[in-house]
Amino acid sequence: MKKLLVLVSSLFLFAAVNAQTTETKTTVTKEEKQKMKQKQEEDLAAAFKELGLTDDQVKQVKAAMQEANEKSKSVRSDEAISNEDKRAKIMAITEEKNEKIKAIIGEEKYRQFNAIRKKQKDAASVSTPQQAGN
Repeated sequence: MKKLLVLVSSLFLFAAVNAQTTETKTTVTKEEKQKMKQKQEEDLAAAFKELGLTDDQVKQVKAAMQEANEKSKSVRSDEAISNEDKRAKIMAITEEKNEKIKAIIGEEKYRQFNAIRKKQKDAASVSTPQQAGN
């Protein structure tokens, strides 16, 4: 009986320690956030350059992206909306942003843009597996 009690107690203790460790791992410092944001901006600039966009197109695309980010942030922070409704609204915002970008740069460059961004995201997820686990 004592062995069973010790075993159950050990399992609970292990689960509690593991939960605390997992929670700590997901915390990102301000410096790490800044580095990630800078890397994203560099990747975005590289994508624009690879596409050969004009300065005016870059400004318009960035404005569309910024507007969508602000709208999405507003939706996410609205506690009166259910998670399902939030998801639907954010999807609509994303679709609107995508249509704006297509209108600015054209259908073909938009497809190329998405392909470039996918490669960048894949490369980022492969190159930083330790950060995801820390």
